Amino acid sequence: MIYRSEFCDRHGVALLEEREHAVVVGHWKPVASSLREALSLLHGKSVALQQISRRSPEAQLALHAPAPEHPTDDPVSTQRTHNLPPLEAYLRQIITKAAADGATDVSIWKWNNRQWRISARIGGRLTSAGVLDPALADRLLRHLVVRANLDVLDRISPQDGTIAFPWLPGYRVRVAVVGDRLGRYVALRFLRRTAPDLAALGYRQRDRCVLIAAATALNGLVLFAGPTGSGKTTGMAALLAAIVAKNRKVVSLEDPVEYRIPGAVQIERAGGTLRGDLIAAALRQDPDVLAFGEIRREAHARQLEEAVLSGHLVVSSVHADDASGVLRRVVSLGMSEPVVRRYCRVLCRQRLERSITRQRPDQTVRLHAHVEEYPWNTPR
Repeated sequence: MIYRSEFCDRHGVALLEEREHAVVVGHWKPVASSLREALSLLHGKSVALQQISRRSPEAQLALHAPAPEHPTDDPVSTQRTHNLPPLEAYLRQIITKAAADGATDVSIWKWNNRQWRISARIGGRLTSAGVLDPALADRLLRHLVVRANLDVLDRISPQDGTIAFPWLPGYRVRVAVVGDRLGRYVALRFLRRTAPDLAALGYRQRDRCVLIAAATALNGLVLFAGPTGSGKTTGMAALLAAIVAKNRKVVSLEDPVEYRIPGAVQIERAGGTLRGDLIAAALRQDPDVLAFGEIRREAHARQLEEAVLSGHLVVSSVHADDASGVLRRVVSLGMSEPVVRRYCRVLCRQRLERSITRQRPDQTVRLHAHVEEYPWNTPR
């Protein structure tokens, strides 16, 4: 339910939150007892009042709530589109715009004692998406935690969950929460429900052929590299989907599973760290290809090296910007440099960039991928 803007302006109230047994109503004018009783009868619940400023985001959303431009005969559709509390309307506005702009992530964090920032990562770069006061930020973060089925009482421990917004078809949103004594911090990652095609992502034909050819090998290492938000996970998922289509068994270890790939065995350890012994367990599932989300720890690197040496094809990713950085990174994590040089069949270095063309004067996000065969040595 949402109040009309004329009603909010006349009485100085705005609906903030609707709970199971009560509604929270913000007010910047004195609230008469008769109005409070009327609101209680309207909602069928008790009314909790909270004083806010007329200039607050909640009040501005309530005062400028748009009226339906095209009336519909479907009352359910109208209610879903327009009858939203200001907090839900604000969240929809942020996420819808970020997804339309091609954002991969949205972050909400504390900037200082008086201000929180919302930023969207578009084309690999952070762009400002809004500013919140602490009270609204706290309500927005609690709302996201509840929607992701996380523990709302645990304000410190790292938590991960997902939300499927019905008004954002084709996507899920991964919610990563961490906190300290000053509050929670949230990062949202946009995930497609199914893995896209390599061509649809923007990989060149030559690069697609090299990746697919490497994926048909009996053993070796295929690495995706790039900075945060460069599409490594998406590229890996597209390649794994192509491998499954060639009737090869794929077993992946992910935390969490970001793309569901029909035909692949995807092992998820939600809310926990992937232990090294899980790699050995995955290898006992008789895979043709072992996929591992990201090499982060020494235990991962050493067991993945053993998987390569035992005759498996391993597909994984690593944070690094160039070929030499990738080699230094995996060797520092415990892989043998001679093994990496010999068995790494393909290195796909990529990033996302915003570009402006005559055909598309608006800013668009493009994938820049550089696929190298045996990047550090010639195969024997």
